[in-house]
Amino acid sequence: MSACSHKAGHLIKIFFSGGLALVCIALLLASLYRNYDFLQAQHLSFSPLQFTISLFPLVSSYFFIPSMWCRILASLGVSLPYPRAFCIQYLSHIGKYVPGKIWAYISQSYLASQAHVSLAETLCSNVILMGLMHLNGLCIFALSFLVWNVFTFFIRCFLVLASFF
Repeated sequence: MSACSHKAGHLIKIFFSGGLALVCIALLLASLYRNYDFLQAQHLSFSPLQFTISLFPLVSSYFFIPSMWCRILASLGVSLPYPRAFCIQYLSHIGKYVPGKIWAYISQSYLASQAHVSLAETLCSNVILMGLMHLNGLCIFALSFLVWNVFTFFIRCFLVLASFF
């Protein structure tokens, strides 16, 4: 296969995967639009501005997680380019939707082995990554005490400090 046809095949794959993502987003938005009256009857408060602002950390985390994985692998002595890590990370997460929790890790190990990353390094980096992500979630939860109006300000500050120790 020539380099030109390989590049064309890669561009076609990117085009179709981006198109698939756009179709999924369009279907989700269409479902929201169709059910707008039902949502209004539920007396939910929806702010498009707050929704848009909340999407920023969510979307940025999708780009940050493969970067963390690359850095963990680099600390283990493995060099993996970010675009390759991004593809491995999110192609393997398709396995989450197959019953049984192990499929995402099996597919990630398989895809990483094709990028010349050993099984031990992949599993070790995943354990470290999951630990860091859980610590990050705990920190966000601890910081959420600041916005709880049930407690006084001093108690909220105490809860935040206590949760870090």
